[in-house]
Amino acid sequence: MVNGKTYLILFVLVLLLPHPSLAKEREWKPSPRGALLRAFIFPGWGQFYNHKYAKGVGVMLIESALIAKLAQRWQTTDQLWQESRSYPSGSGERQIYQDKYMKAEARRNAYVWWTSGFIVLSALDAYVDAYLFGFKRDFEERISFQVSPAWGVKFMWRF
Repeated sequence: MVNGKTYLILFVLVLLLPHPSLAKEREWKPSPRGALLRAFIFPGWGQFYNHKYAKGVGVMLIESALIAKLAQRWQTTDQLWQESRSYPSGSGERQIYQDKYMKAEARRNAYVWWTSGFIVLSALDAYVDAYLFGFKRDFEERISFQVSPAWGVKFMWRF
């Protein structure tokens, strides 16, 4: 039960926290390691941490769909395993369910690899986005595209 002393302690702790206006003016930059860990903990969190909101929503939706489909395939595989065990050894029905189980297991294992690969790639993407956060490249000076009737199309990229 929360009493008055608890509220008083919380109030004093809030007063002791440094005020953001007292902090030195410094540009915030995400930690690559923090983005990587966040991406592994929750789908899309690493991208949201890097202020890549559209990418975060996309990663969250795709990862969630992959995990849900993986759980469904896992459940189907377990059900086929139980079905195959309900028939006597050597019977034709048991063999049919064992064949179905083997196919379902192969599909499930493929989904494990696809899901794991997507999670790792999204985490690496969050890491790279955090590492390159604030990296400004002036493409207008480096890339030019001109169309002229006499010369046709000219594309130039300076390194």
